[in-house]
Amino acid sequence: MVRRARQIRSEPRTRLADQEATLPLFEAIQNKYWVDEIYQATIIGWALKLRLVLSDMDRWVVDGLVNGAGILAKGAAWVTGAIDHYLVDGAVNFVAEGTLAAGNRFAKSRPAASNRTSTASSWRRVFAIIQYFLVK
Repeated sequence: MVRRARQIRSEPRTRLADQEATLPLFEAIQNKYWVDEIYQATIIGWALKLRLVLSDMDRWVVDGLVNGAGILAKGAAWVTGAIDHYLVDGAVNFVAEGTLAAGNRFAKSRPAASNRTSTASSWRRVFAIIQYFLVK
């Protein structure tokens, strides 16, 4: 046995390498059973493809929903602003102008020489008319 060991040590390296290459499963062991290649082709390849799919989904679906919600919010704000400006402010201005006109007409119909009690009763009438239209 010692003799065989000395014989193997004395043989040139190339001859040992040639002998090892002829052993069964030498290529599989030399290439580590191709684990790295299989892992790269399956797990890593699928993960890279999934990354691209998820990136496109984020870009087109998620960002599209967020941008769409922003556009809808801007449109709703514009509509409510227009309603407030034209309808609500217009109605308030209409009531104010009507009240002013009624007050002017009421002041012209009043006699020039009036005392305090008639002024107070005039104001009571004006407020009663306004209250009647607002409560109605």
